[in-house]
Amino acid sequence: MNVFKKIAMYTARIFTGDILSDLKVGRYLPEILYTVLMTALYIIIGIAIDATLIQVEDNKKKIEELKIEHSVKMHTFSAQRKLENIEKNLNEKNIDIAFPCKPANKVE
Repeated sequence: MNVFKKIAMYTARIFTGDILSDLKVGRYLPEILYTVLMTALYIIIGIAIDATLIQVEDNKKKIEELKIEHSVKMHTFSAQRKLENIEKNLNEKNIDIAFPCKPANKVE
């Protein structure tokens, strides 16, 4: 029964804060605050770094998509440029050939 009284007494002292004055925690308060502050700063910086890395990965995916789109457009442009050069050469040599305006009819 005596043990239960001591447990109850220490529990009450923990909740009221008297245990801190008995242990003389006041002189260690700056170190405790410094440790808590540094831990919080470490966690915040870690979260910021993770967010930055996620953004970098998203940007890499966007860059790959834009590279594909650019190569498709360059291919289309070069094909169109070749057709323009062919038409220009035919016009310079006065050859009356042009690309068809309508699709071909199927002859049976």
